[in-house]
Amino acid sequence: MVLQSIIKITLAFAFVWCVTSSLVAQTYDFQDIGDEKRLEQKYIYDICQNDDQRLFIATENGLTIFDGQKFYLKEYRGEKDLNLLNKILIAKSGNVFLGFFDGEVIELKNGEVVGRASTGGKS
Repeated sequence: MVLQSIIKITLAFAFVWCVTSSLVAQTYDFQDIGDEKRLEQKYIYDICQNDDQRLFIATENGLTIFDGQKFYLKEYRGEKDLNLLNKILIAKSGNVFLGFFDGEVIELKNGEVVGRASTGGKS
């Protein structure tokens, strides 16, 4: 009886050891971008990533692009108050569509404005 208990415990321990030793912990690679490269805006409304791994971030000050090293603020509308960007869409073609709170939509191709439209209200 005692021998059977010892065998059962040994087999259970061996099973648990085999299962857990074959599991590999998943690791993540984090990069501290530091204060000199930080995102200056407090509010982020949307984030998209394109095929080149660039992040397009909709902020209270307009479009911010992160290229993996640095943040770049892009303003496509004159006054800062009008840059309230709340939606980003990246099409299969690579064109980027920016939707603003006042209903305007701007289309970008290679960083240049190629189209503008207004929904006539809030987007």
